[in-house]
Amino acid sequence: MNSIKIRNDYKNLFIYIDIIALLMIISNAILNILNLGKVLYLYIATGVIIIMALFYFIASLFYSAKKKTSIDQEDNNLVFYSSNYIKNPLLKRLSIIFDSLLILSSLFIAYYYYGKMEFYKVETPYMLFILSFIVFVEFYYLIEDIRLYKGIDRIDAINNDIKLSSLGKKIIFILIFISFSILNIGILSVHGTNTHFTVHYNDLVIIELLISISLIISLFNLFISKFYYSKFEVKQISQKPFDNKIMEVLGEGKHAIVYKAYVPSLDTVFALKKLKSLDSESILRFEREFKTLKSLDNNNLVKVYTYNELDLEYIMDYMPYTLNEFILNNNISTKTKLDITYQILQGLSYLHKHNIYHRDLSLGNIMVKTNESFDNEYIIKITDFGVSKDLNIPQMTITRSFEINSTLLDPSLTSFNEYKPINDIYSLAQIINFIFYKTIS
Repeated sequence: MNSIKIRNDYKNLFIYIDIIALLMIISNAILNILNLGKVLYLYIATGVIIIMALFYFIASLFYSAKKKTSIDQEDNNLVFYSSNYIKNPLLKRLSIIFDSLLILSSLFIAYYYYGKMEFYKVETPYMLFILSFIVFVEFYYLIEDIRLYKGIDRIDAINNDIKLSSLGKKIIFILIFISFSILNIGILSVHGTNTHFTVHYNDLVIIELLISISLIISLFNLFISKFYYSKFEVKQISQKPFDNKIMEVLGEGKHAIVYKAYVPSLDTVFALKKLKSLDSESILRFEREFKTLKSLDNNNLVKVYTYNELDLEYIMDYMPYTLNEFILNNNISTKTKLDITYQILQGLSYLHKHNIYHRDLSLGNIMVKTNESFDNEYIIKITDFGVSKDLNIPQMTITRSFEINSTLLDPSLTSFNEYKPINDIYSLAQIINFIFYKTIS
């Protein structure tokens, strides 16, 4: 069996490196607070920042490289990093907050440097370019963090493992160090006989303190990122992907899309359901839906087969018609109507006996196909368990807004989380009424 080596990011946070960095930043701030009017202190403060940048960069590279290991990826296996807990909302929000604070601090430094101290009068505008570049990079990471706030908490370990390190936040941290060191050098370059330096000397202490605050914000932002990704683990699953050939779109909802797909290796047509909403809550709900369906064994419930954990899709029975389409487009006998009703009752009875509430029964979630045997003229299957409640699986909190598309929901239901089997019965009664009279009461 062939295998390849892939990266496994280190788990140790190396918090002592961050503590040393924080102490050096604080030392820099103290040097400025104790400033007694000597230019020497500014030179020392600049030297501290430059030394700190080099130390942090070298130490981070050394310890991360030392602790990186590799794992084998076997043939037909997929490897990716997955989070130990699903949403990490607090850390994601904190990262966005610190991104915003970092941008504000950089803008305030730029304002103080050029607006309050009027350094544009005594130097070329190269520092304005550097500060603008810093703000641009910080803004880029803010947009990325906002974009990933509800993003997938699972990353391909082979192609995207660099995202698992805190490299992006390290880059901006070092960039701020270097840029503010250049800013310090720019300030010191105008001292001596230049009266502008003398007039604004007291402001230099303030701007150095602002730089220290900006560095501390950046450091905490980096630590949040490191802690967040330390919660990820390498996951390896055996995967034998089918060569699905998409034929057409069968239906599309807010969170997923269903295709008609042909599998040449099995010479069979399936329905392929693919998740399109990649926020963590949707992924958890999608995986739970598959687990629920996989545990079912009833002819009147849709059967699922393989789950592709990387592409977030699974294949299931192909059923050509929804109940709504079938009833409206066919003139069926009372006997057939009774048989359809009986099959729906069989499926729902099985669910309730196994402590599963569908919670989204509708004319679009009951499928019909012609029966090739002679037992029944048609086969009826209940499908779409995206918001079902399986008491055998740990539950998520489902908000009422999520089930807004359910047109047959019991109006007496005041809270979706209080859903009971009787509420499924209400939807069932509406469906039966439609089967016989083509109307919804």
